[in-house]
Amino acid sequence: MTAMGYDPEDKARIAAMQNSGGPKYGVSFLASLLAAFALGKIVFHLSITTSYYGMKVAFAPWIGFVMTVQLTDKLFGDRPWNLFLMNTGYQLASLPAMGAILGRWAGAWILVKLYSSVSPPVSSDNSGILCSTQ
Repeated sequence: MTAMGYDPEDKARIAAMQNSGGPKYGVSFLASLLAAFALGKIVFHLSITTSYYGMKVAFAPWIGFVMTVQLTDKLFGDRPWNLFLMNTGYQLASLPAMGAILGRWAGAWILVKLYSSVSPPVSSDNSGILCSTQ
């Protein structure tokens, strides 16, 4: 808590933070859903089909946007390095996890779409031999 600028001995401040935490977590959850949606669009349009490549794709927005913005905030906001590492480390863990899940889901969805467009073999007589209906 000291890295974030809070005194752990300030009981009134801690009680106020605990009482106002619910709406903040709600907004944070909605922001995470928005990030997952945006990352999902990237994963889908790049036709990522595995968790590994989903994680690799998610690393690019982290290094290009999250880390650079957090670094600028750290430098000009005169924030401690521990806070920078904590915030960017959290994002480094969450974005590739989202990418892995979305990559796997996109891969499964693409396979379902691929195999649902193929017509199954049909037996036209009772001989048990499969033949096409064409």
